[in-house]
Amino acid sequence: MSEAYEHAPCGLVSTTTDGTIVRVNATFCRWTGYQADELLNQRRIQDLLSIGGKVFHQTHWAPLLQMQRSVAEVKLEIRRRDGRKVPMLINAVRRTVGKAEQDDLACIVVNDRHKYEVELLHARRQAEEALEARSAAEEALQRADRHKDEFLATLAHELRNPLAPIQAAARLLTRKAFADEQLNWSTRVLERQVAQLGRLVDDMLDVSRIAEGKLELRKQRMSLATAIELAVEGVRDLVRTQSHHLRVNLPDAPLFVNADPTRLTQIVLNLLNNAAKYTPPGGTIDLGVRSEGDELVMAVRDTGIGIAPEHLNTLFNIFSQLPEGHSRSRGGLGIGLSLVRALTEQHGGTVTVTSPGVGKGSEFIVRLPLAFVGSNNRSKQRCARCITAAQQTPDSYCRRQRRFGPEPRDAARG
Repeated sequence: MSEAYEHAPCGLVSTTTDGTIVRVNATFCRWTGYQADELLNQRRIQDLLSIGGKVFHQTHWAPLLQMQRSVAEVKLEIRRRDGRKVPMLINAVRRTVGKAEQDDLACIVVNDRHKYEVELLHARRQAEEALEARSAAEEALQRADRHKDEFLATLAHELRNPLAPIQAAARLLTRKAFADEQLNWSTRVLERQVAQLGRLVDDMLDVSRIAEGKLELRKQRMSLATAIELAVEGVRDLVRTQSHHLRVNLPDAPLFVNADPTRLTQIVLNLLNNAAKYTPPGGTIDLGVRSEGDELVMAVRDTGIGIAPEHLNTLFNIFSQLPEGHSRSRGGLGIGLSLVRALTEQHGGTVTVTSPGVGKGSEFIVRLPLAFVGSNNRSKQRCARCITAAQQTPDSYCRRQRRFGPEPRDAARG
């Protein structure tokens, strides 16, 4: 038994209740670098502990042994004779021997476990630092986003003040016929560019209002056909310049929504402008409207440059522009589609985009809640009316929209 005690695979130590070592085996002596006679009745077990271990012994170990007479799996660092620290896992039990009490300790070296714990703590610190860095980065992005909104609002207001008299002067010049044809041409260019600048400023103002939650919608029950008429009229010049074919397909029965007429027209106009800008000359743009259950569905499909799959999820972000479309953006800022999504959501709807790929066109689908008054409005019967907007006048388009004729008509034939 003595041989088994001395060379047990764990260090065995017995102490008095004050910690004085009264028995120790060879295994513990080998691990700590002490001779047995240097420990027996010469040192207390707490003398071999690190400073942190001594504090733990006084505040936890000794009270627990006194109250529950045992301590299990306590990991402490034992200081060797040469000063190095050895991590040990200690189990202790207090028992009565004759008339005295003593504490028996079983110790095992846990170098590998200690390394794992150190690595785990290091990994935890790294994770916490990374989380803090991420939080700081998110806060910085939020601040930058707020500053961007403030900058856009300030810039738009500052541009709008001098723009108003410039627009008035441009309108005044267009009413005059100059003898010099070059002056007439310059006046028309000035009018177009000032109008474009006005649209950009209005878009920036709308973006800032939406970001700040200040955009007010004046909703009323209205037919989508009204917004489409105004939008087609607004995009007419661009469609005609590009020799596009714009085909509008509306249902036989008018569909009504609760919407702000100006903003609903803006949604349709932005989608048509986007399709016209990114469709090569001579391309086709289809605008179709239908009802699905309690929803109005409007789809704008084109034969334009298409969208790569990786860009579909970011297309509605503000300032987002496709790499393939930079040459066709015509001075745009990448705000139009962002406004379409924001305004559609303000109306309780959604907008999505699909595309087979680059060079294969795209389709934007807007869904809005229908405003029903009676069962007649739920009619599912539809007729297709195709209008070549590249050749028509706004008045002829509006007349055909109001008639809702069952037969397709070409504006060129009247």
